[in-house]
Amino acid sequence: MSRKIIISCGDPSGIGPEIAVRALKKLPSGDRKRILLTGNIDCLKRAGWGERLCPALNISAENFKLKPGRISVQSGLVSFKSFVLACRFAAGGFAAAVVTAPVSKEAWKMAGLPFMGHTDYLEKRFKTSCAMSFHKGAFNSFLITEHIPLKKAPSAIKADRILEKFRAFLKSGLLEKKDLIVFSGLNPHCGENGFLGLEEERAIKPAMRKIEKMGFKTAGPFNPDDVFLKYEKLGAKAAVFMYHDQLLAPLRLKFGSCVHATWQLPFIRTSPSHGCAFDIAWKNKADCSSMLEAVKFALERV
Repeated sequence: MSRKIIISCGDPSGIGPEIAVRALKKLPSGDRKRILLTGNIDCLKRAGWGERLCPALNISAENFKLKPGRISVQSGLVSFKSFVLACRFAAGGFAAAVVTAPVSKEAWKMAGLPFMGHTDYLEKRFKTSCAMSFHKGAFNSFLITEHIPLKKAPSAIKADRILEKFRAFLKSGLLEKKDLIVFSGLNPHCGENGFLGLEEERAIKPAMRKIEKMGFKTAGPFNPDDVFLKYEKLGAKAAVFMYHDQLLAPLRLKFGSCVHATWQLPFIRTSPSHGCAFDIAWKNKADCSSMLEAVKFALERV
């Protein structure tokens, strides 16, 4: 029998509880029996959860009261405690995967938590460097830098970092030797041989050569807008992007919803590819499609 999946329901002031419950209602009962929720029970009930849907563990915080659409210390603590409990269960072998609904990094900071979000916590908790990837159908991609200010991205692009993230992504099992990986550049026109920037020459191309020595094929670096076309034309199996919005902006325009996954952990972690959407929280407007994809992605792999 497959092991369980735990869904941490995210910031209760955002759309997390709504999309978690809606996604669950679209799953067959056999899949729901494998799922455990961690989140505030009152919020889950308000979102339509009931005991017949799946089991849930109640999480709360001192003086917590639901304030839809409002970032707060209390909602940040509820989301953090829900997530930490899910990770504890998964690390202990009770579950094979954790699916995380969106949290507010601002709420975590307000609550005095020393983490920039899910991935930062996971890397520090498990003392690893994770690969942050995004998936839609046959399109697989991952980032070299994640949640850092854009002005810090160029200095973070090093050959060693690219290789580190590539090795972490290999844990996904989505690549085999001789598969082709396409790379984006960092600078306009991929630096034009150093005229518009040196990161391609000093970091990206050397990393690509080392990846080829590992038995894989590489192509690029290409302009980010060309990567999607090259991926399909060349039959690539993965695409590598240098910073967050370089991938996420065109990815959402092309595919809409997709799945985010984190690799090189003792368990599978997936999530929807969007944030808390406080502006539409608890207004019956939230789309659960990305959350549903994240849950299905995890179910298929445990």
